[in-house]
Amino acid sequence: MEASKEIVSAVHEILKNMAQAYLDKDLEGMMQLYVPDPDLVAIGAGRDEWVKGLGELKIGYNRDMTQADKIEVDFEDVTVSSSGNVAWVSARMAMDVNVENNEITIFGRLSKI
Repeated sequence: MEASKEIVSAVHEILKNMAQAYLDKDLEGMMQLYVPDPDLVAIGAGRDEWVKGLGELKIGYNRDMTQADKIEVDFEDVTVSSSGNVAWVSARMAMDVNVENNEITIFGRLSKI
């Protein structure tokens, strides 16, 4: 179901805040973007990136932020749908990362509920 303009705007604001938290290496700011639910599950691209709960999620983000000198994220082709009080999002993303003076771009996909 197509989301209202208000919901689409709120989702874009969350993605903007997520990108800014990466850029600023703001771990606490990143964690504020997630609901404090012990059943939260986040799945990344790596074999070790299947985490449950905020504690494991925080460990993963902390690892990302400490390994890289810079993380700059851009989201494209963002789609937002909703029903009632639930929204789901998909997007393409590019992460420009600097690790030990090596610039790399990691392309990925994002889905969130």
